[in-house]
Amino acid sequence: MKSDARLFCLASTLAMSAAACGGEGISGTTDQPSTLAVVEGEIDNTLHVAVEPSSFRLAVVWTSFVKVEGSHTALRIAEDIPVTPSFPAQFQVALKQPPPAEVLLPVGDSKLKGALASLVAYEDTNHNGKLDVLEPDAKTAIDRVWAVAEDDTIAYFEGDGSAPPNFLDDVGNAPRAGFQLWKFEPLGGWACSGGPILSGPPPESCPGFLLQPITTPIRLSLSGSPDLYTAICNPRWEEPGSPSDLQVVNGSFSDLSGHVPDKSDPNLVCYPDESAFRYLSCTYVTGDSVCNPKRVCTETRYRYDAVVPAGWPCPVK
Repeated sequence: MKSDARLFCLASTLAMSAAACGGEGISGTTDQPSTLAVVEGEIDNTLHVAVEPSSFRLAVVWTSFVKVEGSHTALRIAEDIPVTPSFPAQFQVALKQPPPAEVLLPVGDSKLKGALASLVAYEDTNHNGKLDVLEPDAKTAIDRVWAVAEDDTIAYFEGDGSAPPNFLDDVGNAPRAGFQLWKFEPLGGWACSGGPILSGPPPESCPGFLLQPITTPIRLSLSGSPDLYTAICNPRWEEPGSPSDLQVVNGSFSDLSGHVPDKSDPNLVCYPDESAFRYLSCTYVTGDSVCNPKRVCTETRYRYDAVVPAGWPCPVK
């Protein structure tokens, strides 16, 4: 799952870097003395999945990737609230306390500690008023996970220190004490250059991870995809998801019948020889456990046999 991989990437940086709190970073506090921060946004249900109204809830799930006495620490739920599923549904989650001490990680050799969390929409199927986390080898889930904030990670820092270059976001912002949002801005390979990024890192002027105020709206889209359960599983060291099954097929431009990919679609890759382009389509199915979904992908190599529309991003012979 892409958000879980990004969370792992941020957590790895958190565990190995000396990050900062203070300076000119982004604040995550509010004027309400009983509330440290407010997470807000909207939930949509464009796929029209059937949700049980009485048990639909939101949870902020704190994650730790640290080993304690030979085993992984558990995910902790800091806040958990019911939500009225009248879509699109606006929500606000008041964070009234710091994350549990068990998930606060030391940041490198500094005096800082930090923690990261995912925002999860779920159905409380056993009606116990909380999101039940899973062990990595769980064969079935207890609660039904409907959505996870794919591109937004809640972050919390406390303590003093100075921000090293490897803990700034991609436009140079440093984290500061309190809550903030790590937001992943998809590049799509086109954000700066106006042309495809065929290999290597994107240009420095193209932001990827950005630090934003905690009040930056988050959008959740309900799907119930099997890969969402990795957000409520006890952490693994390896990236979740078994190796993908890849099927490669050939196609023609005319097969698309005018429904061509958008130029910002990250699954679209142009061939340098200008004779074709490829498009990768992936889905997740249940694997050997709920926490280890199987990724199945189809790569279609399209040759040009028809006139491309105006604005088509790939070069054509």
